Amino acid sequence: MKTIRCMAVAAAMILASTTLAGFANAQQSSSTSDDEMKMMAIDGLRGADASVAVPQLEKVLAGTGSDTLKKRALSILAHEDTPQAREVVARFAKSQTNPSLQAEAIRQLGVSGNADAMKTLSDIYASSTDPSIKKSILRAFMVGGDKQRLLAAAQAEKDSNVRIEAIRLLGAMGSRDALMQLYKGESSDDGKIQILRGLMTSESRDAISQIAMTESSVEVRKAAIRDMGSMGRGTQSGAELVGLYGKEKDPAVRKEILHALAMQDDAKDLVEVARKESDSDLKVYAVRQLSQMRSKEAQDYMMEILSK
Repeated sequence: MKTIRCMAVAAAMILASTTLAGFANAQQSSSTSDDEMKMMAIDGLRGADASVAVPQLEKVLAGTGSDTLKKRALSILAHEDTPQAREVVARFAKSQTNPSLQAEAIRQLGVSGNADAMKTLSDIYASSTDPSIKKSILRAFMVGGDKQRLLAAAQAEKDSNVRIEAIRLLGAMGSRDALMQLYKGESSDDGKIQILRGLMTSESRDAISQIAMTESSVEVRKAAIRDMGSMGRGTQSGAELVGLYGKEKDPAVRKEILHALAMQDDAKDLVEVARKESDSDLKVYAVRQLSQMRSKEAQDYMMEILSK
């Protein structure tokens, strides 16, 4: 009898557990279904009359729904061309009570790209001390195509990490002229090297080559030459590097040029430079670069050295 009672208790516990799990799953399914229904309802307001859509979307944002629902509501509001809709999105972009919704509102202002949205973002940027908010606004400037505000941020920003983000985004936008304008006003080597990275991102080969030829700082010249080397092989680039090598006096920069030629797999020009080089240290460095290459020109030159 005792065994039978134990088995009955165990069965009851299993049944209760199964019932509770089923109830929990049903609740979760009901919640998911409810969210899906509300999401469809929100999507149905796209293109609806603003006098109807905007108040309903405001209710969603003021309610207890999920952030996912509220982000969708912000997305639709951002495309409503009415003062009330713009004011709601701007309010969330300024509010720091929910960082996730604030970031989404900032992004949506960037997507809209209109002058009022850019002005709102600029005002928030000027009043914010939070680097993450500032970076979100910089990305919104990029999405909105606002190169001038990105340039202004890169010129005036005191936080180095935020400034680097502005420079990076200018590069991603292909803003060669803005980056060169920034470069001319930059005094530090670190700042110039960051701008070079932006130029690299924008594939501004001519600007990087110009900096490699004219920059007075050894460290910045080296950085520009490294970028030239990593931008791929090309007859013009190889000729430019060889020309730079002939004019360059600093041994460290000359080594950087030799390495750049090797990075481009330009054995022909590297062999030509090695043959003419009289400095034993530089010649050894050039040969070391060639010894790691697998081209016919490099191998022929290795044979030439061995035959002497």
